[in-house]
Amino acid sequence: MKKLTKSKLIQIIKEEIENVKLGSNSISRSTQAAAQKKRAKDISSGASLGGITNKERAILQDVEKFLTKIAEKDDLAKYKGALQAILKKMMGSTPDPE
Repeated sequence: MKKLTKSKLIQIIKEEIENVKLGSNSISRSTQAAAQKKRAKDISSGASLGGITNKERAILQDVEKFLTKIAEKDDLAKYKGALQAILKKMMGSTPDPE
């Protein structure tokens, strides 16, 4: 299995942000749980996020916790426009992968 590099991850995220609007799909709890289990397995094996530093891992986890907290206490869909704008701005300022 090919290792996912940081530059490849950036490229994938850019493509996804450009092609998909946040909240345009929905998934069930079981589908989300299965995806998280696979993601955890891939991270543990080094097949995913291998080029990410420990500090970056902590940031990713903090962002996920923060968004989950909002979703549990409020309606995250209310913020999808702002989230989409922030992600596009971040990706616009990120150098293109080599």
